[in-house]
Amino acid sequence: MKNMKIWSVGLILLLMICGTKTAFAQASTLPSSSMRGTFSPNEKIFVAPSFIIAVNDYLRRYKPTLIEQNDDYVKMTTNNNQINLELTVRQNEYEMVVAVAQDNLAEKSAKIIASINRSFKNQFTRAVSANAGGVYEENGKVMLKPAFINAVNSYLRRYNPKLVFQNDEYVKMTAKYGYQLNLELVIRENTYEIIVSSQKRKNKAQNICAKIATGTNDNFLTQIGRMSIIR
Repeated sequence: MKNMKIWSVGLILLLMICGTKTAFAQASTLPSSSMRGTFSPNEKIFVAPSFIIAVNDYLRRYKPTLIEQNDDYVKMTTNNNQINLELTVRQNEYEMVVAVAQDNLAEKSAKIIASINRSFKNQFTRAVSANAGGVYEENGKVMLKPAFINAVNSYLRRYNPKLVFQNDEYVKMTAKYGYQLNLELVIRENTYEIIVSSQKRKNKAQNICAKIATGTNDNFLTQIGRMSIIR
């Protein structure tokens, strides 16, 4: 009886090991496509957020999920792990890899990565832009993101503001000002920058971006002041 139990446990362990090896073997042989590109040093802070935004936008039907993110690596997947996506950042270069787990998507991997890469690059496109910024004290850093979001929602409330992405150093929002405006907050050591941009050169777009950048910054500082009083 005892020997039978030992044999049963051994069989279960063997099956688990074989199953794990099979899963790894399948994962390593999934049909995949890759694409590389470069960016300037001052654009690195935008790379990971732009990849995540591009994946969420292009693959929204497949409900993408963020699995892992750090300064040099991002991993995402879709529902049922149909599509696995990775971004690796090295100095001023990036590499995207898309692997698909279903035969009906295998031929689409190259198309998927090309479309995501195009959307990714569009995040960097600022045909017209204006910025505003300033310095902050270290104990005020925690207030920057909520103050920016509140400022955009308040100042541009008539123009359907929407939060697109945020992490510790970066926030991106959009607004419909006749055409789409992108509003970004970049947090660096002791300084912040608000960027308002349009991907298209519309009539008076430069003046509009400058006006909104100034107005958002003024409202942002007001929000900071209110939060400081509350604190």
